[in-house]
Amino acid sequence: MRRSALLMGASRDPHILDEGRLLRQRLTAALQAVHQRNEVHITARELKAALSYILFGLYSCEDLHSDPSLSLHHPADHAFDAESPLRQGELLRELARLDPGLEAHAKVDRYLRGRGAPDPAHGARRFRDSHHNPAQLRMARRRAYFGWTDGQIEAVGGDRNALTLKDGRHFTTFREFPLLPETEQTRIKAKLCEGLSRLETLPDAAFRASDTVPVRIVPRTPTETAFWVSKPLERFTLEPERVAAPEGLETLHRFLRLSYSPAVGPTERLDVSLELFALLIDLADGVQIMDAFSDDVFANLGVFTQRLAQEDERALRAWNPAEEDTVFAIGIEQRSAGQTIVMTRQEA
Repeated sequence: MRRSALLMGASRDPHILDEGRLLRQRLTAALQAVHQRNEVHITARELKAALSYILFGLYSCEDLHSDPSLSLHHPADHAFDAESPLRQGELLRELARLDPGLEAHAKVDRYLRGRGAPDPAHGARRFRDSHHNPAQLRMARRRAYFGWTDGQIEAVGGDRNALTLKDGRHFTTFREFPLLPETEQTRIKAKLCEGLSRLETLPDAAFRASDTVPVRIVPRTPTETAFWVSKPLERFTLEPERVAAPEGLETLHRFLRLSYSPAVGPTERLDVSLELFALLIDLADGVQIMDAFSDDVFANLGVFTQRLAQEDERALRAWNPAEEDTVFAIGIEQRSAGQTIVMTRQEA
């Protein structure tokens, strides 16, 4: 308990204060991730109980002095280990789902096992007993997450995202989106739109125009030909959730809202949660994700893309592997004799 108090600011030792600042930073990020996952509502009472459990454990000073056999706790284990003793409450349950020990990174894990080359420049602590037990390695990753600086993580793993919360590679970008410059926000919007396009397989020719968002049309009858519509990227907007709050009070959004304004008709909107944000960014980066529509998190994603496609369903693009260098534009024109299907060839 004294150690936790020193880390929280009761010490005059600069080294301990630096450790405390890092612990607060990592713990704050984890709690913010729980809020932004939007699965539970964090009450002040539960937040207080969880912090007491994480920082000070279960036992009072009298308990520990009267029974020296009682095991001491580590904040990282009480924060993330789903099997930590007498764990209870929705907040701690959600933190267990973000356990850094559930991730894996070859360089970090090799270093924690004591098998990587020593690198005294970063001073990151190893846990040499972890290579005999997977549970020990998970524990080592949790403690490293609370104890290593960004520079130390990068020195060991080659990337500051080498050691994160579970599925947390894109959490910082999601959290800081409202604070980013407009150019960076525009880049992220384009990335999400590309992820939408890659929910269904499309040929490379569909992505040649950087200012459009292709959305695949899946015909009822299977065919080798790929059909899609192209949506102007400029019609999409991305903004954080708007929270009504007193002036001067900081707020933290739970989702980003991707909107599309058609030429005619109402605006279509998609609420992008933290989990969906990570999925779309990964898809844009070329990660293969199976059964994206199987989870309830993505229930309205298919409806959103279908509505986008319906706006231009009378003007399609098509591509067939038999003529891989050609994209066909298929449209319906109104003529004196009635409606006529017109198809033109475009170089891919």
